[in-house]
Amino acid sequence: MAELTKQTITVEHVTLVRRIRTACLNGPNRFPAAVGIASQLGLSLRTFQRRLAQERLSYQSIVDGMRRSLATELLENTHMGIDQIAERIGFADATSFRKAFKKWTNRSPSDFHHPERSG
Repeated sequence: MAELTKQTITVEHVTLVRRIRTACLNGPNRFPAAVGIASQLGLSLRTFQRRLAQERLSYQSIVDGMRRSLATELLENTHMGIDQIAERIGFADATSFRKAFKKWTNRSPSDFHHPERSG
């Protein structure tokens, strides 16, 4: 019975995380506040947070992971500037993006640019 409960939580986790990612990427605001996503998913903020906590996740950790993935993809595969990427993934400015990217990867965003872009 415990194994079935564990599988159910895992399936719910995958479904909830997928729904969060979809809502973030397809909504008019790329990364809305947790209360907005919870509402879109038909959950109270507390229930939303509790379900994520059951899987040792937070909304911010999911958003950070999505931003990190998007940023890395854009840095490696486009010719967009760091200012453009910062704006695209929801940062107010390039400085904030650089700090967050460094925290996530221990590398600067410029390390991920195309070889022909580095100086």
